[in-house]
Amino acid sequence: MRRILTIIAIFFVNMIAVAQASSKISYQAVIRSNNALVVSTQIGMRVSIIKDSATGIVVYQETYNPQPTTNANGLVSVEIGGGNPSVGLFENIDWLAATYFVKIETDVTGGTNYTNVGVNQLLRKGDDTPKKKNVGRIIFLFFKAYFIIMAVGWGIATIGNANR
Repeated sequence: MRRILTIIAIFFVNMIAVAQASSKISYQAVIRSNNALVVSTQIGMRVSIIKDSATGIVVYQETYNPQPTTNANGLVSVEIGGGNPSVGLFENIDWLAATYFVKIETDVTGGTNYTNVGVNQLLRKGDDTPKKKNVGRIIFLFFKAYFIIMAVGWGIATIGNANR
């Protein structure tokens, strides 16, 4: 009985580990002002997720505090979904329900006088979304654990030292 409980515990630990989808999107950009790189500077940055079209409804918007800082090459890195939300919650976006666009705005002086850098559609590879992938993995792990438990229960397989 203890072996079966161990198998069940391992199954649930695996299921929880696989079910955790990333809830952030990595974003990098090279920041320029008047055709010159903005290096080693804190910048103001606002990111919006827009539904249905480039001019659609803003379903999520965030800024960053502390402000992101460019490196010696003018490169800034942020995680969309990891900032301070001012509209919506990132984890509540239903990525399968619509087409989404990301709008990036910056202020190279570090303030909130944002300039629109651009709006781009977020693309996904077919229906290979994290939600569907994880459901498939969870079902696979469930059946894998079920067959291991049944094989042990029927005496077809053993776990650990059979001489105990």
